Amino acid sequence: MIEVKSPATVRHPLEPLNANEIKIVADSLRSQKSLGKSIRFISVALKEPPKELIYNYLSSDAIPREAFAVLFNNDKNECYEAVVSIETGVVTSWVHIPGVQPTMSADEQVECEQAVLASPAFKAALEQYGITDMSLVMVDIWSAGYYGNEEEKNLRLARPLCFVRTEPDDNGYAR
Repeated sequence: MIEVKSPATVRHPLEPLNANEIKIVADSLRSQKSLGKSIRFISVALKEPPKELIYNYLSSDAIPREAFAVLFNNDKNECYEAVVSIETGVVTSWVHIPGVQPTMSADEQVECEQAVLASPAFKAALEQYGITDMSLVMVDIWSAGYYGNEEEKNLRLARPLCFVRTEPDDNGYAR
């Protein structure tokens, strides 16, 4: 069981999770679900309490806080949704969502950008247009989505949009 430190004072039950609450969630999931290195935290957010509790809320009411988390296992290409009690640190729900690709995480976007910039085929295509300075190339990663193509089923796809800057610190979206 994870040690749960009392969270910072919460002023309202719909207030977003604070840093300590997010740490409780992450630590609880890591310890109770034995998460390995291939698991990515896609999102951790407040799981809103039932509306009846909010409608009748008084500042003296103690409404239990829960978090909703989305995780992705890179090795198995699997998405999971979890609910964690902030007060106890207990994972109250852990569900595998088959066939679902959650949004891309920031580290995946960086990995994709690095893969594009390191690609010999990409560099060769740029050279056809006289672009040889890769520090001028900005790669903006967008999720490609899945539209029923059988060969794309169960793949994690991204669409890199590329821009060429006039200098490394230039705004890549300006041209």
